[in-house]
Amino acid sequence: MRPAARGGEQFVAFDIETTGLRAELDRIIQIGATRFTTGGKVISRFETFVDPSVPIPRFVQELCHITSADVAGAPCEKDAVAALARFCEGATLIGHSGNFDKAFCSRSQPLAFGKSRFLYDTHTLSRLLVNTPHYSLVALAKQFNIRHTQPHRAPSDAEATGKLFFALVALAVRAPSEQFSNWMQKTIPGSMERRFLTEVALPRRQLGKAPQCRSGSPRVGRIRRVSAMEGPFSF
Repeated sequence: MRPAARGGEQFVAFDIETTGLRAELDRIIQIGATRFTTGGKVISRFETFVDPSVPIPRFVQELCHITSADVAGAPCEKDAVAALARFCEGATLIGHSGNFDKAFCSRSQPLAFGKSRFLYDTHTLSRLLVNTPHYSLVALAKQFNIRHTQPHRAPSDAEATGKLFFALVALAVRAPSEQFSNWMQKTIPGSMERRFLTEVALPRRQLGKAPQCRSGSPRVGRIRRVSAMEGPFSF
């Protein structure tokens, strides 16, 4: 078991947009990622379009608002995913249905994004912790008052995913002991959900450090440093 969340631990929430749903056939067209402190404060952001070397299907253009003109001259997938791997180095990954994103990225970076790379999945965690009819990122962002102005664009999706993760941390930290015990009983030892409860939430419960949530607007850009105090949560 890896150590519990430490003061110096960092997290990277990431997301990709693609030409389709088949990792073995389809291509990445955009990557977005946001690096957070262990307390949920934004450290830096990364984004890039990716040249898929194939036409972008019309339904994807309409969903993501990404056209061939946007990706013209962008890095190839190998170079773009390599840059993402460098951005994620040393951090714990977060994704919303993140195994989908990892499957695409692992084609060119199997060590950085292969099956052995641990990831906290906010979709799965939300199904454990939140009683709601819909578990899409858009629906959960609305429920937790997380501003998410560009759904289906990787930078906005990535930042919203990270903020959702820390909202779930706050929920688990503040939950009554009976509720927390109930969640523990529903999880399997060694599972991602159990590790979230025991390695992320429990140490904070013991210290009484629940995030203070405030609304915020995701801002995107190429790799960029921001104030360590920026972010929707603080411990």
